[in-house]
Amino acid sequence: MFKLTQVKKIFWPVLVQVPAEGGAVQKFEFDAEFEIPTLKEHDDHMAAGGDVLERWLTGNFKRVKDEAGDQDKPNGNETKAELLDINHVRNGLLAAFYQAYHGRAAARKN
Repeated sequence: MFKLTQVKKIFWPVLVQVPAEGGAVQKFEFDAEFEIPTLKEHDDHMAAGGDVLERWLTGNFKRVKDEAGDQDKPNGNETKAELLDINHVRNGLLAAFYQAYHGRAAARKN
């Protein structure tokens, strides 16, 4: 039985491909929480020139460590801003958001 309900927030895996020497990439994964908008909310936001990740990435994360890899980065807007400022991380976040938004299975690291 299908229940007609709107998913409001969900943690979703984010695959990040970090550039490495020689044209290779290293693959890493973390979880990010997204708000899932309705179609109308999404379309209205995009028509107004809005940024999907600024609007629907909540700032809650799992498995994001500091540069040394010793401690978890704190949830919140500061960590969100740091992640959004790195292009290859932003690409992974956008892919993850649209997988969740469209109800497609997450791309998992092998």
